[in-house]
Amino acid sequence: MSGFVVRDARIDEVDELTSLCIRATEDEGYDAGFIARALPALAADVRLINGKCVLVVEDAQSEVVGVVAVRPSGYAGLILLERLFVDPSSKRKGVGRTLFEAAIERATKMAGCALLIYANPTVAGFYERQGGIRIGEASFVFSPEVSLPIFIRPFQPACSTPITAGAR
Repeated sequence: MSGFVVRDARIDEVDELTSLCIRATEDEGYDAGFIARALPALAADVRLINGKCVLVVEDAQSEVVGVVAVRPSGYAGLILLERLFVDPSSKRKGVGRTLFEAAIERATKMAGCALLIYANPTVAGFYERQGGIRIGEASFVFSPEVSLPIFIRPFQPACSTPITAGAR
């Protein structure tokens, strides 16, 4: 986490965080039509910010360079990774890993023992490198032609035993 500060997102950052998510998605090769359809999934969620479910990473210049959100899934111990976006100018600098570690820390405080991740297919390898176990796939609700790999990432011993790489 060297050089980065992780903190709770603020309501006054809603527009900035939404813009960051859009820039990151455009950088992954998605066009304006996809962005328009996916905007509900890209827009910062005030309810999650108020609920202390959204964290940001600032760089050494105090610029927000990444955002992550986690929330309870409705299943005991299973926390949904709602979003994880890194500003294109800060990719491959450890921001994603910092965000992921912060998500696990926050999920632990939510009494979680595993993250459930619906991943952008272009970054599935990132989640695998973070210890995610691919358990299936699902169509993206706002653009059904996009198939999202689904990962589970246990982070407490109680969750590790029943989850195996062969489960789909």
